Amino acid sequence: MLVKRSMDFQVRAESGKQLLARLSTRPSLKGLDERLLGVDGPLPHDVIEITGDVSVGKSVLALQWVTRAILSPPRGGLGVEVLLIDADHHQSLFTLVQLLQARMKAFTAQTSGLRLTSSLVETSIKDALKRLTIINVYDSTNLYTAILALDKMLLSKPQISMVVVDSLTAFYWSDRLAGGLQHMDSYLRRLLSALQKSTKEHKVMVVFTRPSYFQSAARSRFKMKEDNGESTRLVSLNRLEKDISGGSSKDGDNQSATNKDMIENIFSATIRSAYGQKILKYHITKEGMQWL
Repeated sequence: MLVKRSMDFQVRAESGKQLLARLSTRPSLKGLDERLLGVDGPLPHDVIEITGDVSVGKSVLALQWVTRAILSPPRGGLGVEVLLIDADHHQSLFTLVQLLQARMKAFTAQTSGLRLTSSLVETSIKDALKRLTIINVYDSTNLYTAILALDKMLLSKPQISMVVVDSLTAFYWSDRLAGGLQHMDSYLRRLLSALQKSTKEHKVMVVFTRPSYFQSAARSRFKMKEDNGESTRLVSLNRLEKDISGGSSKDGDNQSATNKDMIENIFSATIRSAYGQKILKYHITKEGMQWL
């Protein structure tokens, strides 16, 4: 008896633009932050969420990754391009320059025979800033338009390997007052869906920040049908509560005040991914996050 077997074929139409995006190779971000993202991370298509309360370092951490990415390799960076969509306007050029200087200083201290002069620092900073594209947005319409335009922008800039949105939920309250979406989770899902749709073909890492009170009932909000979500990471930043009462210092009041300030400003970072969870402690200084 002959058995006729049928085979199912799936045909997917693909434009020339999609083919070009799929076949292109963007600069690697490997080694961007080994402490938080692992030795082999981050991977293309990673979606990394940074969450926390006010003044715990969400924007600082995002900007440190930007700094590491745009600096040239001889100065302690990766030499790749970054696109920053700035909705919170916490990312001042002064802070970025400070972090660039701090990164070069730390790298020089670890590299024998390397010496930085003021002119070399200035030249290196100008060179790094050429790799950074900043889009400033001031309302939800600007933000949504910028997200929708990412597909075309990433296609025209094949050296961009990271897209940062700070903060993805910056205009929630103004939209709510204007009669928009009422539920935080629905609002975040809508923006994330548009963000991933605009970037999924381009093999870029996506980083976004949000306040901790924007909670989601389902982790699958990161996933598209084509994604397994395994490389998605959540970085939760928190201020540690410590009892500083009854403390004294043998070095006097000034030293006691310094110790008190240090204790009050200890933070923790909880990094969750498909590979597990780890917790790290840090301070925030003018040179960025200092890990303990």
